Amino acid sequence: MVMFICPLCQRSALYSNEHHFVPKAKGGKEKTEICIPCHNTIHDLFDNNQLRDVFNTPEALLANERFQKYVKWIQKKPVEYVPCFKAKK
Repeated sequence: MVMFICPLCQRSALYSNEHHFVPKAKGGKEKTEICIPCHNTIHDLFDNNQLRDVFNTPEALLANERFQKYVKWIQKKPVEYVPCFKAKK
């Protein structure tokens, strides 16, 4: 099984998702591979406009207090752990 290191949380990951830091729906073209928990969390915390305008780089995401709190939490979880997210209303 091939594993990679997520560029955001620095954890080894079994699976990844392609993430557009500027969402495709907002004209984004560049993508990177990040772990599924980071990908889900980004889209849980921020809407597409926020991602396009503010959180459009790894550095911007990692500077956000809410995302930092998530990274600190997820780094303590086992590699195979994928958190369950509640549907947005």
